[in-house]
Amino acid sequence: MPANRPLDLVFLNAPEDDELRLALQKHLSPLERDGLLHAWSGDEISPGALAVEEARLALERARVIVIFVSADLLASDQLAADVERALAAFRIIPVDAALARRAGELRRARAGL
Repeated sequence: MPANRPLDLVFLNAPEDDELRLALQKHLSPLERDGLLHAWSGDEISPGALAVEEARLALERARVIVIFVSADLLASDQLAADVERALAAFRIIPVDAALARRAGELRRARAGL
């Protein structure tokens, strides 16, 4: 990979897990700002665009795919198809969305929020 080209990362998550994805994206934002990383999610699909096609292209470009595994993700036919494509690529970082959510709730409880 050329030094001037950012690493393409794709997030796959159900809309119900957007809060978790956004939290991770916030932690990765310095890498994006420095041009080292380009993170893509369904939020980047343009109005009127063919969502399935944009997602397919993003998955093809991705060097890293982060999947927020949850019942909501697995219940979506389209997202399940995206996961199947991602699994075939062997560039996967599964994130247990329920576990991540519980960890966040525990941190907030300890902080008294």
